[in-house]
Amino acid sequence: MSPAGRRASVEGVQTVVTTTASTILANVVIFVSTIVAMIILSWQLTIVAVITVPAFSWLTKAVGDRRRRVTRSTLEALAAMSAISEETLSVSGCGGAARAATSWRTAACGSARRCRPSLGP
Repeated sequence: MSPAGRRASVEGVQTVVTTTASTILANVVIFVSTIVAMIILSWQLTIVAVITVPAFSWLTKAVGDRRRRVTRSTLEALAAMSAISEETLSVSGCGGAARAATSWRTAACGSARRCRPSLGP
């Protein structure tokens, strides 16, 4: 690497570090000044806010994680059923519909035995 290339790399790293440090410092100053202003206005409400904001943040993260897992499993099941449908429709022969129904049940429920057919409304 040429000296000019090294200098450019060092300057790039220096810019990133300086920008990150100044952003962190600005955020800390804003946070502390906000807490001080809240305490001056109402220390009781400040205590309530300091307790409830982290609780709701944790709750939001927990619900988001759960939703992400459910969405992933739903998409995986839909992909499996789509693959089964494509395979069934591309192969002709006797008993294709029965095999397709069993395959769909298995993909949706994990086991053909665990699923009970719907009796309808």
